[in-house]
Amino acid sequence: MRRPWLGWFLAFVLALVLLELLRANADDADYIDLAQQRYAHAQRAKELEIAVVTAAGEDMLWNGARDAAARVNAAGGVRGRKLRVERFRVDPRDEGARARMLARTPRFVAVIGHSAAHAKEAAVSYEATDTLFLATSATDPRLTRFAGARVVTRLVPDDQAVARAIAAALRISAIESVGILYTRATASTDVERLIGELLAADLDVAFTHPYDSIQELRLTMLRQDSLAQTYGAVVLLGEVPSASAVLARLRATRMRPAILTTSPELAAPCVAPPTSGRLQRGHAYAITTFCGGDARAAHGYEAVSVLAQAIARAESPAPTDVAAVIRSGALFESIGGKLISFTPNGDVEGKQLFITSARTNR
Repeated sequence: MRRPWLGWFLAFVLALVLLELLRANADDADYIDLAQQRYAHAQRAKELEIAVVTAAGEDMLWNGARDAAARVNAAGGVRGRKLRVERFRVDPRDEGARARMLARTPRFVAVIGHSAAHAKEAAVSYEATDTLFLATSATDPRLTRFAGARVVTRLVPDDQAVARAIAAALRISAIESVGILYTRATASTDVERLIGELLAADLDVAFTHPYDSIQELRLTMLRQDSLAQTYGAVVLLGEVPSASAVLARLRATRMRPAILTTSPELAAPCVAPPTSGRLQRGHAYAITTFCGGDARAAHGYEAVSVLAQAIARAESPAPTDVAAVIRSGALFESIGGKLISFTPNGDVEGKQLFITSARTNR
């Protein structure tokens, strides 16, 4: 029996496939054109414009970037041109859309910021249009190592380095058993890396559990309290929502473990490296890359400072030229006169991790 509708259906499907291929080719051409526009604008612009992407209520990264730009401009700018930083406040759900918008805006020579959870998605858009991207919180090693990555730079140590610092601090503190709590936005590979480092340090991983709300966390900790297990520490992995409430809940548990968090907003100013003392049960600690102030402000300041130095050395504000200088292994002056460099992949080198008391009164 003949089915004339089948031929029409197959023709329709083929047409859709061809249309999608044409659209993809058009997008590629559009991205190439945007990259060319960005290069041309960077060469002739009187000001070098930098976008700073932050969460709606997070001011510290922006404050640091703005202060660094003011300092560079007071010293005469970069090869005679002033830096102009512009802030974009975003809801985490809108970060991908904001990145695509900024990638299609040729006047920006670079973008700074984005949350750890959405940095990889943003990086794909920036790479497609040669928009230099300096990530200030993303620790996933894959951020700088996906195929074709040329203009993505990471300003914080990656997950492997963070996991090693956690394991070292626990081992020095004679803590043998640890639980891991992580937000569902945290990549599974982050959890796996931490577990691997803990096991390599002969530490027992008592439990791992995801959560997305204080109520869910409370139920999780009640379950853990009801177990006969004893654990010496709990690690909060990822960007923790309502972080001070999380710490308060953990400190109220029957076991009163030492608490370690990777959320930068919880780090109090510190004066010593992580190996200088033991972690104590019932106390909360945070891992940070900067002592003496807020790490997020330091990251914003450092990003603009490195960018200005790289533009000056490249003798060009073109993003690909600047990225090549950053990835060359050259030394850049950071806060307090410290020197840092970057690998050919764009990962920062020469940064020490510190463990300090966590802020619990916020």
